[in-house]
Amino acid sequence: VAVFELDEIIRLTETWQATTPADTVVGLAHPNPPPRILLVDDREENRQLLWRWLEPIGFTLAEAADGAAAIDLWHSFQPHLILMDIHMPGMDGLTATQKIRQAGGDQAPFIVALTASGAPRVTEDILAAGCHRFLFKPLSEADLLSTLAQLLKVQYRYQSPEEL
Repeated sequence: VAVFELDEIIRLTETWQATTPADTVVGLAHPNPPPRILLVDDREENRQLLWRWLEPIGFTLAEAADGAAAIDLWHSFQPHLILMDIHMPGMDGLTATQKIRQAGGDQAPFIVALTASGAPRVTEDILAAGCHRFLFKPLSEADLLSTLAQLLKVQYRYQSPEEL
């Protein structure tokens, strides 16, 4: 499992995100009500990075550090989508996903797995557990926002070149 320090994640992310100002997302086009997203990762710096990307756009966020806390928050926060790290101590993301999918049935939120492993067996396990999609770490902000737009059917407002 690859482990990245926060400054390394930020550096890699900035390198991968060579976007033009016209591509800069500045908000939700239709923010009422804003979608609720639960961020689940045992590493606080990973949750902070996701928070820094998503909160300014207008998503309503909550966070959990393990699968058991994610299940508790799922009940009270009722997210539209969960970004679920797969490898965590205690209850891992696959087990938490299975429990949420079983208990929620058709009302379960979208679940996007976050993993550093691209092994075919891991991705098969992710989909078998009930995740709708998976994204590889280190994450690309553009890939994350694209995935959220597809699943949540949200549209974004972009910074115009005149606003520079």
